[in-house]
Order: sequence, then structure tokens, then C-alpha cells
Amino acid sequence: MKPDESVKKDVVDQLSWDTRLDASSILVKVDGNAVTLTGEVPNYSNKMGAERVVHAIRGVESVENLIEVRFPEGFKVPDNVGLQTTVKTFLDLNTRVDDRNIGVKAEDGRLYLEGTVPTLYEKIVAEKEAKSIVGVLDVVNKLAVTPTEKIADELVGEHVMRRIEKNSIAEVDGINVTVSNGKVGLTGTVPSWSQWMSVIEAARHTKGVVDIEDRLSIRYNT
Repeated sequence: MKPDESVKKDVVDQLSWDTRLDASSILVKVDGNAVTLTGEVPNYSNKMGAERVVHAIRGVESVENLIEVRFPEGFKVPDNVGLQTTVKTFLDLNTRVDDRNIGVKAEDGRLYLEGTVPTLYEKIVAEKEAKSIVGVLDVVNKLAVTPTEKIADELVGEHVMRRIEKNSIAEVDGINVTVSNGKVGLTGTVPSWSQWMSVIEAARHTKGVVDIEDRLSIRYNT
């Protein structure tokens, strides 16, 4: 395990030098290689971007993102109707999402996505689109995944494992996959955040998966 001060230095350096972020008001605390982010950023994309950057740093065991979104002074916050309309337009234009059964509700900057989509991938893409809209403070994704065809759990599990095994990034030793009513359970250990993400992505993109219960642990090689 890396010393906390070393992890903190790496986190601060990465955030400070990342041109995609305004990290000038982000505060970093590290305890047992668990990172807590606080402070303020000007938009929701910055908040989530900071979390992704920190997750990818070697030695980081977990990230708690408590950053608050504070819009710049003078910024005109869209009203609820305007925000809903903008999100619906973005979803309509995104060819990766079947948005015919997606409902959008906005309450003071918080977006609620409701309804159904055919795949877990589309649920995730819809959430990413909503988070990218200027004026959004938070996104609550209540979309239900309803596949267009019923696939046996055993077959779904086989295909998830096959995708993980074929992914050259992931080391599959010690990874276990279970499936119940389309919900995939992942347990075991991986040696890095990038390999954890590789396993998660393999499951997300498999036909028949409606949800993922992630219990994987990251244990860095010494």
C-alpha cells in the first residue's frame, strides 16, 4: 500500500494538470488510500471528470465524491421546462439510445430519468448525456432495462465471462460471475482500476444484462 501522502500528491498533481478540468477549488483528503474529494466545480461534468481521473491513479483504493457544483456568478440557470427540453433533444439526437420510452423530469437542476430502455448500455448512455448538459446539478437514473428478447441466465453468464476472457486488459483469475433474472453479480479481485473498468464494461455491453452488482475489489500488485 502506498503512503497516503504519496497518493495525495499524485491525486493533486493529476487534477491540477488535467486540461479537461477546473480543479482549482477541489480539496483532497486521503485515509488508508481511500480518497475523499470536496470543494466546488463550475459544472457537473467537472465533478464526474475529477472522479474518473482519481480512480485511474495507481494506489487509490476508493473515491468518495462530495464535490458541489457551483455555477459561475452571472450564469443563468435554465428553468425546469428548459432543462427537460434540452435533455430530450440531446437524447433524440443520440443514435445510440432508443429514447421513445424515456421520460425526463427536472427539479431545480436535478434530473430524473424514468421509463424503459432495451439495454443496460442505453441506460448508461442516457445518463451520460443528461450529465453533460450545462445547468444540471445531479442525475437520478430510474430507467428500467427491459430486453426485447428473453435470454437464459446461464447463457448470459457464459457470454459475460467469455467477453471478460477475450479482453486482453483484464486478468480473469479469481473473477466470479453469477446471473439472476438478468442481474449480473461480479466478485473477486483485480490488480488495477483500469482492469476493474474492463470487467465492468464487458458485463455492461453483454446482451441480456439488466443490472450489475459489483463486489469486485482492487488490490494493486506490490
